[in-house]
Amino acid sequence: MNPRKLSEEQLNDLVACLFHEFESKHGANTSMLEKHEFLLTDRDSCAKKSKLNSMQTATAADGQIVQMHTSSYVVAVETLKQRGLAKVAKSSPLAFTLTLQGYEHARQRLQQHTPSFLQRIQKTLNDHSGLIAVIAIIVGVVTAWWFSSSPQNP
Repeated sequence: MNPRKLSEEQLNDLVACLFHEFESKHGANTSMLEKHEFLLTDRDSCAKKSKLNSMQTATAADGQIVQMHTSSYVVAVETLKQRGLAKVAKSSPLAFTLTLQGYEHARQRLQQHTPSFLQRIQKTLNDHSGLIAVIAIIVGVVTAWWFSSSPQNP
């Protein structure tokens, strides 16, 4: 069984998820970073959201082909530790915490990717330009019909 390669997007998604989980409990109180522990054994929340879990085909000892649940979560966390974005928790080697560097990294990335209200409107207009053109034509036709069928004042 070959291990899957981790993408930068998965690592960034993982840091963002950990950031959101931390902020949902502590807000921007970075003094709680050391106290808020994430478990290496938790492969449901952030691992799932970061697409680190998968199903792979493997061959059992008796030759039967089986589907196995696999996760790159531990490898991803180790990568975050190597980059200084996370560290082993003081209480257990099976737990880790975000570092201040990891917290700031996630916060800055999220700020960069949060579009303003006008950017969202512009994106919507660009994404639906064909539909908007059809609506404009319909409004034009209805307006023309309305004014042509209404009685004219002398």
